[in-house]
Amino acid sequence: MVNGTPIFQLEQMTNRDGAVKWNIYIDKNNTYFEEDSGIFHYKFILVDGYNYEFGHPGTVQLEYEGAFWIPHFNQGTFTFESNGNVTAHYNDGEICSITNCKIIYTAD
Repeated sequence: MVNGTPIFQLEQMTNRDGAVKWNIYIDKNNTYFEEDSGIFHYKFILVDGYNYEFGHPGTVQLEYEGAFWIPHFNQGTFTFESNGNVTAHYNDGEICSITNCKIIYTAD
């Protein structure tokens, strides 16, 4: 979000009953901005919403971590608001705890 307006929102594929195929989370514990360096770090976790073998909401299919540089960043603030905690599972049944968040940028 930038100043309260969403700038990126994913459309979800659903089945006939309206169940979401992919639950896409931004993990708050691994998403942060380093103001000194201008590096923004993030982690997405994709969970199969149809696979309930190990319990709701399903099985982790992909974890993607990355970072990008915001050149000459010198204004505004990033806030990471939690949307709650989710428990998913890896393919071997191990628990994957996710603290989902939304990223809000506010310009100065």
